Amino acid sequence: MTSDKHLPKVAALSFMVALALAALLFGLVKLAGAQGPGTAFTYQGRLLQSGHYVNDVSCDFEFRLYDSLTEGNQLGYQIANGVPVSDGYFTVDLDFGDVFSAGSLRYLETSVKCPGDTGFTPLTPRVTLHPAPYAQYAQTVPWSGISGMPAGFADGIDDGWSLTGNGGTDPATNFLGTTDNQALVLGVNGNAALRLGPDAISPNVIGGYRDNSVTAGVHGATIGGGGSSDAVNRVTSDYGTVGGGQNNEIGVESQHATISGGGINSIGYGADYATIGGGQNNSVADYADYAFAAGRRAKANHAGSFVWADSTDADFASEGVNQFRIRASGGVDVEGTASQRLTDEGFVKAWARINANGTIAACYNCNTNSAETRWIGVGRYEVDFLLGDIGGRPRLATLDTDGTTPVMGFISLSNHPTDDSSVHVFTVDMGGAFQDPDPADRAFTLIIY
Repeated sequence: MTSDKHLPKVAALSFMVALALAALLFGLVKLAGAQGPGTAFTYQGRLLQSGHYVNDVSCDFEFRLYDSLTEGNQLGYQIANGVPVSDGYFTVDLDFGDVFSAGSLRYLETSVKCPGDTGFTPLTPRVTLHPAPYAQYAQTVPWSGISGMPAGFADGIDDGWSLTGNGGTDPATNFLGTTDNQALVLGVNGNAALRLGPDAISPNVIGGYRDNSVTAGVHGATIGGGGSSDAVNRVTSDYGTVGGGQNNEIGVESQHATISGGGINSIGYGADYATIGGGQNNSVADYADYAFAAGRRAKANHAGSFVWADSTDADFASEGVNQFRIRASGGVDVEGTASQRLTDEGFVKAWARINANGTIAACYNCNTNSAETRWIGVGRYEVDFLLGDIGGRPRLATLDTDGTTPVMGFISLSNHPTDDSSVHVFTVDMGGAFQDPDPADRAFTLIIY
């Protein structure tokens, strides 16, 4: 190369400096699979000659490493002969040994000789080698050489938890969490999903939407999850629990109260041990200790009351202390034993299922040892019911086998002694003749309330 190419080479060097960082980073990637980062790195540049990129030639390069941008001490030397140059680009692998361990900057001086040049031409200024190669130094740095080291690492023992599990832990001393008076927060997709709040007596557990809350000073409270931006779950009393759902709240001084879930449910002030099983728009009133409400719009307004409301969109409330109230527009069927049942008409006192031939198929409170159940005329049956002195005018209904109720009326008993084992003959008083057909036409059930 002639001297008129020196300035273009110097100008080209500015581009080489820009490429140096990428080249050094590339060198680290190249060595990633080795035992350590090593001391070698890859260097890349681009040559210009008279304003044009040098192309399709091979050039010789000399590389000298210094500890200063100008003058200074030479730390290493390497020559690379016959390096291909294409469209101005050249790439060489350099290794000056362990010269980066001191952690100081290093400066690379490059000289080049291409075909036609009488000697090597230095390219100025020297190139600053940036910190990428200092991984070699990091490989051997002592713990004492690290500034700002977290507590627990100064002893030289790695106290980190592995993502693939840990062995040899001691539950008495090893744990995930905080050691100061700060909450531990677990998140998903950048949002808090579970918060463990510190408390001197009993920690609070808050799951679900980030704005679900436990009032400051409350201890032992739990929110299992649920909640949304406009319908948060909230606990304001010690040991209160909201299992989930939306817009559920346990009021002040209602200790040990529970709302299992659902939506828009509330327990008022001072209602200790109150419970809402779920559903919607249910409430327990202030001071209604031990009350229970569930379903839809059930209102337990008295201590010890139990209120269960069906899906009807209307309030259904207790009327006194320790009261049991149920609203079931579709009917109530409570079974104690296999025979005793509670229906809309009240507790069943006796029933008999009559076969089509007039004999008994099954019965409750009747004498199954009697000869038969007989149909003895329109509206008149003879059944050995063990009713005793039931008093008043008990109601009677007949049910078809498909469960429908064709007729209902009152029982008129005759020959009714006090002996429960006696045969009772009764008729049905409907203000006229009983319209149930001859039992020979179908099977049916007699029910006495």
